[in-house]
Amino acid sequence: MATQLQNADADVRRLVATEVGDALARHEPGLAKIAAANTAQIVAAVAAAVIALPAAQQKRLKSRTGDLTNMIAAWVRDDQADHRIAIAAPPQVEPRKAPASAR
Repeated sequence: MATQLQNADADVRRLVATEVGDALARHEPGLAKIAAANTAQIVAAVAAAVIALPAAQQKRLKSRTGDLTNMIAAWVRDDQADHRIAIAAPPQVEPRKAPASAR
């Protein structure tokens, strides 16, 4: 029984990854191939995990897809914040006089 579930999981992952990858290639032609492949694999893994849930949990998860979207958006914001270049301002800025030739 466990082997059948593993085979079904692998089949679902393959099918979803292929379909999502193809859809991204058709509808998002500017998307980098590696980004499309990664997205397809992530979606496939989620699909395989959701299929294994009981119907009640699937329904509950479906009702909270907005939360999932918000969570992913928060990860993106956090990741972008981690990669920002921080430029420290000097503690005090001294005013300078213009050179005599500029006056």
